[in-house]
Amino acid sequence: MIKIKSTKLEDAKDKETGELMGDVLYEQSRAHIIDVEKIMYLYIRMLRRISSRHDHTKMDEIHDFYDFANKGFPDNHPWFERHIREERHHLNIKEGVPDDINMFDILEKIGDSVAAAYARGGKITKESMRLDPKLLELAYENTVKLTIENVEIE
Repeated sequence: MIKIKSTKLEDAKDKETGELMGDVLYEQSRAHIIDVEKIMYLYIRMLRRISSRHDHTKMDEIHDFYDFANKGFPDNHPWFERHIREERHHLNIKEGVPDDINMFDILEKIGDSVAAAYARGGKITKESMRLDPKLLELAYENTVKLTIENVEIE
């Protein structure tokens, strides 16, 4: 849990004059910057965890993935159905969109698409990267919620 320091603007005001005290305002600003940094480090930890598990169903179930590939990548293959359900970055496939989609899923999708296209000699097109704006909005809202769930006031 990330602890955020309470820094209310009224606490930076002189009790007699009501004017802001520069030294207190400075310290509050420093505390805010540190709090934002804590949240950004939370995001970094989350991204590291996500990146280390990317396409884990391919590696954990390599024989099933091999069978899927040898059969021409059919949409109705049990491995593929499991893969898009468990991996959170297949956002162009309705069944691959998690109910709690977040911005980390979006970033993983971008990284996956670019790496795959470049490694396989393909191109990145607007159409291949297009997402429903409602998904982006939901991902944003869910990321805000996820952040709030990891923060408390000190």
